[in-house]
Amino acid sequence: MEFAVPIRRALLNGLRSSTRRAPQPGAIGNHHRLFRRSFAGTANSYHASASASKEGSSQEKPFNFEEYFLDSVAAACDETAAFHLSPRQRDGMSKEARGLITQLSTASDPPGRVENIQFTAYMVAPYRILKQEGLPVSQIREILEVATKTSASFVSDAIRQQLDSSPDPFKHLTDVSRGKEATLYAPPDFKLKHPIDTKDIYHVEIHQCWYMKALKKLDATEIGSTFCAFDRTWYDQIDPSRHRVRFARPTTIADGSDRCRFNFDRVPREEEGRERKAAELHEREGST
Repeated sequence: MEFAVPIRRALLNGLRSSTRRAPQPGAIGNHHRLFRRSFAGTANSYHASASASKEGSSQEKPFNFEEYFLDSVAAACDETAAFHLSPRQRDGMSKEARGLITQLSTASDPPGRVENIQFTAYMVAPYRILKQEGLPVSQIREILEVATKTSASFVSDAIRQQLDSSPDPFKHLTDVSRGKEATLYAPPDFKLKHPIDTKDIYHVEIHQCWYMKALKKLDATEIGSTFCAFDRTWYDQIDPSRHRVRFARPTTIADGSDRCRFNFDRVPREEEGRERKAAELHEREGST
């Protein structure tokens, strides 16, 4: 949920890509202008960080999300399904995604919804094309999960570094969450509650999820769990013994529950030592 936002921003820079066409009139043109204004800065900063470590990168071409993500989908097809994505199928995904963006967009979409539409379109498009090709849904879900994990791996590293360098990772996580809830996960698209909100416990419940409503509209609820799996990009970076934060997501709407639950709990000092010792023991056992 919340911490997937900068990841998607980094990945979703592509619709201001190499085509350099003038914005189209009407709703979709307005959508693209909002998208470029809102997310180009974050995308460029992540891409610049990733590129800086490469020698001879001064002539890097502009980052293109569509190309980057569909490359990841193609690689995931090869890796997980022994299935080679043909140029025809890849072109079909591109056209399908752009059609979905048009279908879901309106002239009055706020920036947060713009981002959610882009991300949803490029997840649903491969699902539709691969399903037409006869792949089972379980395999398509695996392909999408591998593709998103691969695409966002460099941002996972950035999130881990942020947590490692923060003097209070719990406060950092909850502050970011509050900010995103007020902007990108705001009503009417999302309905959130906070059953517990203290200095040491922060629990968020999502009772209405825009993603699931959009997937239902697109007859694509079969891949709802892949959207949830994308959250692993950030929450797998939380180390209770190192960051003194324990995270759990026991239920999701995609899995049939009536709500998604995101639970952040500060690890008490007395538990911190036990967590650290257990982690050190696990590390020693793994090295023998």
